[in-house]
Amino acid sequence: EKSPNPRWTWASLPGMLMDEAYYTFRSKRYRTAAVQKQLEALHGSRAQDAASYYQGLVTASSERTDEAAKKDRYQLEKDLTRTFPALPPLRCNEDKSILTERLRRIVLAYIERGRSLSTNTRAAGLARAPLAATAARGILTGYPQGFDRMAGMCLLALSSGETQLSSLEEHALARMEENAFWLLARLLEDVLDPDFFGADVRGNMKMVNIGGLGLRSIILDKAQVYCKSIFNTLGQEVFESCLGSLLDGWVLSCFIGCAPHRLLEHFWDHLLLPSPYHPADARSLPTGLKLIIGFGLCALKCCGEDRFKDSQELQRWQQLAKVLGPEDLALEATELVFTMKVVLEKWPEEQDNEFFSNFTRILSELAEEADEFQSLWDDVRSRKQAIADCAGNCDEQLMTLAQRTHFSVEEIERLRKEVSDMRRNPRQPAKVDLDSFKELVKRAVPEFPTDLCGRLFQKLDCFRVGRLSFVELACGMSALSLGTMDEKLQVCFDMFDSEGRRALSLSDVNDLCSTLFRVALSSGMGHKQASTDEVVNHLSKKSFRLEEDRGDANAATFAGERSSSFNACTPPRRRLEITADGSPPVERSSMPTSQRQVPKTLSNEDPSHAMLLRLLAAAKVRTPGGPWLVAFEDFCNAARMEPALLCLFSWCLPRPPQSTPVFMFESSTSHGEASGLVSRCCQKICHWFRRNSSR
Repeated sequence: EKSPNPRWTWASLPGMLMDEAYYTFRSKRYRTAAVQKQLEALHGSRAQDAASYYQGLVTASSERTDEAAKKDRYQLEKDLTRTFPALPPLRCNEDKSILTERLRRIVLAYIERGRSLSTNTRAAGLARAPLAATAARGILTGYPQGFDRMAGMCLLALSSGETQLSSLEEHALARMEENAFWLLARLLEDVLDPDFFGADVRGNMKMVNIGGLGLRSIILDKAQVYCKSIFNTLGQEVFESCLGSLLDGWVLSCFIGCAPHRLLEHFWDHLLLPSPYHPADARSLPTGLKLIIGFGLCALKCCGEDRFKDSQELQRWQQLAKVLGPEDLALEATELVFTMKVVLEKWPEEQDNEFFSNFTRILSELAEEADEFQSLWDDVRSRKQAIADCAGNCDEQLMTLAQRTHFSVEEIERLRKEVSDMRRNPRQPAKVDLDSFKELVKRAVPEFPTDLCGRLFQKLDCFRVGRLSFVELACGMSALSLGTMDEKLQVCFDMFDSEGRRALSLSDVNDLCSTLFRVALSSGMGHKQASTDEVVNHLSKKSFRLEEDRGDANAATFAGERSSSFNACTPPRRRLEITADGSPPVERSSMPTSQRQVPKTLSNEDPSHAMLLRLLAAAKVRTPGGPWLVAFEDFCNAARMEPALLCLFSWCLPRPPQSTPVFMFESSTSHGEASGLVSRCCQKICHWFRRNSSR
């Protein structure tokens, strides 16, 4: 029977119901993924802190008045007008105003979270730009271009199951907004390379978008196989130049605004939802690497190779390649790039099955087993290291090191020659393994403890490749040999920052003070009966109060972070009082004063004990429900207040000008020269002590 309404027929009704059911089921799967990410990220936090975490970030972002926040808001407001036209169409045009305001809060809130997250461990720490070129850096340093579109895709995925958002209540919209935030967190922290947008470390613009550029580099190399006709026609130089500019727009935007919404939604469903193309060990590997590389190769093949193979345009470029140089040929090949870009944007719906079949075949060829996924990730990390190292461009590398190190041009060239001589294979790039690094440090900075070389090596290896590039090595050697006291203290601080938080947790403080205690014992400055673990146990098993006698008599309760390394019985309750004149904290038990023994002054005890108490007193909770952390500034203050610590770590003291390490990379050093260096260092240390004691 025919329906009274000609637009509604029994034949069309099942299709419409299936579309509605599809989007409802799809949005429910995205909600499940968002909730799962929230539980993983806030695992161990109190329920009250977990519930208020997102609102705390929104409040913190709205209260910021610094120049960086103003710049982020200004750029975001410019981009919001262009966000939704690049996204899949809304189901209701009136929803745009509702989503725009919530999208603004999501982006600004995640910038607050991204500044504090470590790229290596995703642990929440402090938003601080490190002085030394170490692995401690955040996922974001500010608002990156195109970030609004990624957040918009997450918001649309969750709202696609609703026909009209204006009919929803406020609490439902707020929950959808928070779920979109956690979906965005899943994208940047678990799916993409954590360096996808990159962090501008100490003015190093090579780090910007370095993760996306590493993916683009792999796609270009593999495209030589999937676009063989174009590659043979243009040659490697023109091929990489032309297709590289095209892939910049595709990869760095995750193909948003570059492909029809049918292909885009299919691709993003595999990115954010459970997919058979994800690696089995999803916790240690970014799950979206294979998908981004595969989709990029599929787009190049379908829109480029399959279209131009055996065509007249390709024959014309073959003739031009015989008479034109690379630069002129690249200008002519811009037509190829523009055509491939337009073809992907207007890909016909009837050819979607062809595109998806090519996509599936390429994914199966990229990686199937866990070892293949790991090999792909190792390749990405090596390419990121090569980009940051300015590999293949000595002039740019020299300019980078001149800006980021204390070395002169002659010293940089001397170091380069020393590293080159260490290579077993002259054809391989100059990279330094751990054994070679220890040898260099021993010759350049003899006072640096050999036991800490492994820690320093791991921190300088920004991308965990297992070998140091020349730029990473030069930055580390510059900080050790010629760095200021703050730079060297930063190196020491980062060595014990186990999770890359740019802050020390209580377990890191335990590790630091245990190392200090061992150094003190070896140098005869410590007491053998003192135990750092005992002190930490007494302070972590029971809550104690830090009373600051600064006129306001404010008290803050300290609940220690439990660590697996703290194994002791429950101690008596203790308090630490910090005096107004800045003297070291004094332990007080709950016993009456008549039965209490007067403790020794901390200057008479081993320095690790005093350092431990100072750091524990400076620990604070930086994020809702987060761990107790010690900032770098508090670490510096504690170190400067303990002269004995600076004797133990004499390498943290700045070297006098006359001891500039011109000799540092010579093959041998005479005994007289070494004695002169030790004498000059001792004189400098004594002068520093006299100057500070007079103050």
